[in-house]
Amino acid sequence: MSEFLFRDVHFRDTPFLKRFWQSVFPHSESALGAFFESYVDIHLTALAQSQSKLAAMGYLFPVGDLIQPGKPDLQCALMYGIAVEPEYRNRGLGTQVVERLLQIAEKHRFGAVLVRPENEALFKLYERGSMQTAFGYGEKSVDTATLPATSATLVRLDAEQYRVRRNALLKGTAHVAFDRRALLFQSRLLGDGGLFAVVGADGTEFGVAAVELDDGALAIKEYLGSDEDAAVQAIAQNFGVTSLTVRTRGETPFGLANVPFNGYMGFAFD
Repeated sequence: MSEFLFRDVHFRDTPFLKRFWQSVFPHSESALGAFFESYVDIHLTALAQSQSKLAAMGYLFPVGDLIQPGKPDLQCALMYGIAVEPEYRNRGLGTQVVERLLQIAEKHRFGAVLVRPENEALFKLYERGSMQTAFGYGEKSVDTATLPATSATLVRLDAEQYRVRRNALLKGTAHVAFDRRALLFQSRLLGDGGLFAVVGADGTEFGVAAVELDDGALAIKEYLGSDEDAAVQAIAQNFGVTSLTVRTRGETPFGLANVPFNGYMGFAFD
């Protein structure tokens, strides 16, 4: 018999789950508030106890559809906030949490389950189970002194406006089509940044960008569109920085799914 008990989650567990989150993710206070306010569903939560102590947790949250041209769309959920108490690590409990979440996803008829591991070692761990690498990305650091000047500007978007433009830019490609609620959650994680359209001097839109500004550090969590150099320069000028990081489409492993897939995910809600 396992020393860990997986049980149904109750509303009275919420304060304990929040405290556990704060203990294992101390840097993500904004994510804690946004996630518990917007997404935590006790029916989509895995909780493990050792005697009377919370030992591990994990969450599923619906994020939209997995799109593959020529195939049916699949409603998908993201595994998120998976954590194990330090004293219980290296006992396979994290793997049990993942298995529990996959069972919950099947019960609630999600067509696909996604996960974004924090490091390469976790990629290998997930791949030992039923998950497989499905998404790629590119990331680079940019010194804007190397980019040409631009007259492009930013127009702030709400979550629904960003969703519509993002879907148009990804039309015809395999990707995760995030819904409005997922993008609203993402926007809350961007600090003093936000969701933007990049617009040229003639009014033409180059693309869309999700920009995170945290303690003066600027990161473009997603850029989709044309003329990337002009877009990056416009974002840097708008926020008054000279260096930043940029995420775009690419081949570096980014996330996994429990179904065969090869496409673009974009956000990890990190």
